[in-house]
Amino acid sequence: MLFLFCLSAGSAQAEPEYFTWIDAEGRIHNTLKSDADRKKNDRSKAGENERPSSSSSDDNYLTEDEFAAEQERLQREQPPFYTWIDAEGRLRYETIPQPSEEAQAAAADDVLVSDHTLLPGWRVSDAVRNSGCCGLYQAYFQEELKPFKPVLFSRVDLSAPLRTQTGERPAWYFRLPELSPDAEDPVLRLRLRDTDAPLALIALDAQLQPLHFIPQVERQLTDATWKAVAFYESLISIADKDVQAFILYFPAGAPARANLEVEYRP
Repeated sequence: MLFLFCLSAGSAQAEPEYFTWIDAEGRIHNTLKSDADRKKNDRSKAGENERPSSSSSDDNYLTEDEFAAEQERLQREQPPFYTWIDAEGRLRYETIPQPSEEAQAAAADDVLVSDHTLLPGWRVSDAVRNSGCCGLYQAYFQEELKPFKPVLFSRVDLSAPLRTQTGERPAWYFRLPELSPDAEDPVLRLRLRDTDAPLALIALDAQLQPLHFIPQVERQLTDATWKAVAFYESLISIADKDVQAFILYFPAGAPARANLEVEYRP
């Protein structure tokens, strides 16, 4: 009995193995595997079983500082380049020039250049301040800006018109948030779209008395692109700490589609 069991086990181990393949004409073939093929397959399976698990490679991750240093090294040793083909059909490559550290530092220190600056010494006369022109519109100062959150003003035809010496003109009204006295000069960014009509500005104090008047705001045109319409941008630097509210109006009128994006940057 023992002899028969060993014989059957030996015969099971010696059972031949085949692999199936298809020739160029689409016919299926079964070919007997040789001893060398079986041993090679066994070694490959053993190698897969000996591979380290994914958890064992966690220690190879770079820290944030090490990753930044490695990126800097790669950029220094392998600078980016572009390829091109010359007139003779030869492939060329040229390194893309990188800005120097001095140029990068100068760009980081760059500041916005305003179109207008509201200074305490450039206020309107006392007669204009005490004229009481703007207190009548107190109910229309409903919008209060928040730092770095643009507000879109639209449908100027539905807003309360501002009375001027030449008649009523379409206008928008808003207030500024309160800031600490030691805050740096904030900037008001205006982006006017869908009209090229001139825009006027009145800056007021907390009691809605006029402090500054700009009959026509200077602006810079940004042309339209495939993803954005054209707009006129103006930057107003508020160096007068008493400025708390604004009236923006169109001295020559404006179409109903006109809209204004206002952002307050303290």
